[in-house]
Amino acid sequence: SQCLSYFGYKGNTGAPQKGLAMVVLSRMAYFIENTGNQRFILASVIHHLDHKNVMNDPQLKSYVVQVATSLAMQIRSGRRLAEIGFVGDLCRHLRKSFQASSEFVGEQEFNLNISLQSSIENCLLEIANGVIDAQPLFDLMAITLENIPSGVVGRATIGSLIVLARALTSALANLRVQQGFPESLLMQLLKVMMHTDVEARIGAHLIFSV
Repeated sequence: SQCLSYFGYKGNTGAPQKGLAMVVLSRMAYFIENTGNQRFILASVIHHLDHKNVMNDPQLKSYVVQVATSLAMQIRSGRRLAEIGFVGDLCRHLRKSFQASSEFVGEQEFNLNISLQSSIENCLLEIANGVIDAQPLFDLMAITLENIPSGVVGRATIGSLIVLARALTSALANLRVQQGFPESLLMQLLKVMMHTDVEARIGAHLIFSV
């Protein structure tokens, strides 16, 4: 992630895929044949979303996520992704963006968050398309659903899980994998379907129907 800091993603640098940081990171991922090291590069880029100069700037975050998407595409073209713990970080940033866009913000801020949400959705889809085993992602969804609060935070959390569920469904369809509905996730969804917040209940039904 230091490459991203060094090459300085700014709003006027153009598409991140054409940036110098993307070139350097792509070359690193290409020449490092060890899958664990490639995954480390991808995880480091995603971790950069929490950098103090990036975390509060939805435009910079979009650029970083787009770099991560390109790296995920490059890595999975050679090998499948075995460890995907960083998906939780992406979902967390997606939830925060949903929260931000639901608050009273200016048009520019709103549009930047919509763009960020789209970038994260594309990244999740690319990562889901490269996973070896989808079970850890189903487990992540089940754990996240254990304590869904009411209000904006709860709705944003449900929203992020709907996006992840769609990415998983698309990936499994492309792989033509027959995947039964995970029992732990089903149990948590049934609980949320009885949530006091009506939008949380609707969200649980949407996740189940994806």
